[in-house]
Amino acid sequence: MTNRFATAYAITKALLPFRLILSVWATPWFARISVIPFTNVVRRIFCRGRANANPASGTGAAAGAGAIGAGAVPKVGVGVKGKGDQGYGSK
Repeated sequence: MTNRFATAYAITKALLPFRLILSVWATPWFARISVIPFTNVVRRIFCRGRANANPASGTGAAAGAGAIGAGAVPKVGVGVKGKGDQGYGSK
């Protein structure tokens, strides 16, 4: 009985390089067939209400464009260490 287990172990270890090559070769196919459709379904379920949350999305606008105009107020004095020092490593 142990001879069968030893033979199965030896065959498994001998086929390891072939299994690795097969896995790397089949990865894009597996992603197209199973992973990508699954992630699309999950996005449809969980991102339903956020499709047009940003009015600038899909217009080619740069990321963050219009954030100040949308009512965000910049913080005053952030990074300022002292009078006249802008906090950029100047001494």
